[in-house]
Amino acid sequence: MRKSAASSGVIQTFKSDLARDVKRIKRRCRILRIKYFLLFVLPILLIFIAYQTAKQFIKLKIQSMAKQKTAEPEPAAVSK
Repeated sequence: MRKSAASSGVIQTFKSDLARDVKRIKRRCRILRIKYFLLFVLPILLIFIAYQTAKQFIKLKIQSMAKQKTAEPEPAAVSK
């Protein structure tokens, strides 16, 4: 038994529609992953990096102030 030309055309149309839908779904999934990254992951990462940077900056400032304090002679120790 042979397939008719009409049924072959219907199958081909179905396959092309299915391939187009799969491609559209994959694209939508990729866009959602990008949106998720931009909305949630990136801001949290930036806040974390800013926090760590500020923490390190304050630590260095405190160390430099402590070094300056120890390097200066005390006024009471200076003889007349």
